[in-house]
Amino acid sequence: MYQSSGERFKVLLVDLTPLDYTERVKEQLDQGAPPLPEIVPGAIGYYFARPNDKNNAAFATLATDKARLSVQLEMGVAGRDSAADVLAMMKLIGPRLISDAETSRRNKDKSHRDGK
Repeated sequence: MYQSSGERFKVLLVDLTPLDYTERVKEQLDQGAPPLPEIVPGAIGYYFARPNDKNNAAFATLATDKARLSVQLEMGVAGRDSAADVLAMMKLIGPRLISDAETSRRNKDKSHRDGK
């Protein structure tokens, strides 16, 4: 999603990747990133806002052994809690997108095993 006026800077990016990112997420959690609450059973994640960022940027990542979903708010609204905003967005879209990606990945893996 891009800013509607001016130079059309990127405001929001949602990325779904059908790969196992759990080790990378664990590394971020081990380094002190705040964990996401349980959004999808078996998934792990974290979120954070850039400290002292003039754009109020914030990020959230949710991962399973089959997929990773990231929400990147590059330009938050002044006066709002951008970390809470990406957390709310992840709670809203995470369950559906991660579940769909896992189903797609399972079907693809099954097709390869069956020689299709």
